[in-house]
Formats: sequence, C-alpha cells, structure tokens
Amino acid sequence: MESTTPSPRPRHGYHNLMMTLLVAGVGVLVFDRAPSGSALSVPSAQAAPPEEDSSDPSGRISAADQRKQIIGELRSLNTKVGQLEATIKKGIKVTEMPQQKDAGAAPTKAN
Repeated sequence: MESTTPSPRPRHGYHNLMMTLLVAGVGVLVFDRAPSGSALSVPSAQAAPPEEDSSDPSGRISAADQRKQIIGELRSLNTKVGQLEATIKKGIKVTEMPQQKDAGAAPTKAN
C-alpha cells in the first residue's frame, strides 16, 4: 500500500525573500552609520589638542593637573545631581500650568 500523506512542500521562495529583506535592512543600517566620505572606511579617533600650560614648555599636561580637573568636574556633576534629586523629591505637578502673561493667547480649558 502506498501512503497518501502529502510530503511537506519546501518554502524556499519565502525564505529567500525574508533573507533578502533582512540583508537589505542590515545594509541600510550599516551604510546609514558610515561616514559621508566612504561607506567602508573605519573612523579614527582624534584627541583634542591639549590646553596651553605655561608651566610645561613641552605642551604636556601633568597627571596631577588632569586629576584636579576631573575631580572639579565630578564635584560639579555631584552638585547638579543633588539639585535634580531635591527637585524630584519635592514633586512636580505637570497638570498645572502657570498663568500666561498674554491673556489673548492663553488656551481655554474645555470640559
């Protein structure tokens, strides 16, 4: 006796279409992020020129001065984060708007 169960049909066409769409999508993402000069060139990192320091004639920045600058920036950021935390703890009401100076341009509240 012969089996009458149909064999599964291969779906090569569907898989080929999906793979083509995926490759095209990845290609668009790659070329979108590429620099404008060449799509295949590797970007190079460039250091900012050092600030002029009169104490060192060679133009190098000492590690101690660099650490002092970093510590100063960290203190500044710490202060700003503290202010943001205080504002968040105090609470912000987004639903209330302050009165506008120009009464003619103020939107009306419709219920």
